[in-house]
Amino acid sequence: MEKIVKKRKLDELGRIVLPIEVRQQVGIKENTSLTITVADSSRIILEKGREVDQLGRIVIPYEIRQMLGITEKDELEIQAEEGKIILSKV
Repeated sequence: MEKIVKKRKLDELGRIVLPIEVRQQVGIKENTSLTITVADSSRIILEKGREVDQLGRIVIPYEIRQMLGITEKDELEIQAEEGKIILSKV
């Protein structure tokens, strides 16, 4: 499976758009639930368990953004690997 790496900015509501290529590789469709796990001080891991909207956006909870120092317009690197999506602060 090919490793996909993309970059997207966080919007003012704490949402990030997961690119279609990443969603397809991991098998995420509209209303799929994703679980958010804080891996370390700069990475978030998404696995099925938390809802994705019809535009492929997911809200990163305020508490997690605050813990990792992620603010509006910050750019996050998005990677799909081994059935997980990994978000890293750039």
